Amino acid sequence: MAKVMLNFSELSLDFDSVKTYGDLIVHLSLHSIPSSEVIYRVVVDGEDVTEDHEREIGAEPLEKLEIVEFYTRRIVDIAAEGLKTACELVPSIKLDVLDGAGEIRTGNFERGYGLIGDVAPYLGWYIELLTAIDRVFIAGGDDFLLNGANGHGNLASFEIIESVREQVVALAQAQQYGDHAAVADILEYELAPRLETWEAEVKTLLKRMTEMQATA
Repeated sequence: MAKVMLNFSELSLDFDSVKTYGDLIVHLSLHSIPSSEVIYRVVVDGEDVTEDHEREIGAEPLEKLEIVEFYTRRIVDIAAEGLKTACELVPSIKLDVLDGAGEIRTGNFERGYGLIGDVAPYLGWYIELLTAIDRVFIAGGDDFLLNGANGHGNLASFEIIESVREQVVALAQAQQYGDHAAVADILEYELAPRLETWEAEVKTLLKRMTEMQATA
């Protein structure tokens, strides 16, 4: 039967009820891993498990595996790390969005659309980061990230997530129809102002998340 490790410590399990890799994931989530942590790495018999591989081995009997290692991290630490990256990334995204709009308006479509293509994955990453923070911390009833210690200084970053998503969809549609003017307008007048809000608030958000790290 497989040896199961969680953050370098071996776990004692009832293998009568935990028979497959999928059973193990459910058991750990319910009984061994705090709600404040998530699994960030899994190693099975010396090899890192990818998402695709994990789906493949979900029904794999544990008796066929030798050692399964799980590593977790606190959600607050992951969020803080992401926000540190965002402090540098968000201003660059905003500048590229504005540059892209300018290039398209002057007819330099290859350069303009190239900038949009380059920036899109990073914009999507920050949208998902804010969405995760919103779902885990704010929807969970923690007002500190929004309002700070004194109950003032409400952040707008989370309120505009959905509107940014909508503008990204509108941008893709305008590109599909070859409406260059609409693309430039969405970049300059819709996305850039919202990115300005995110840029203005990301350091405050990081500061509050760092304070949560210290007390978690």
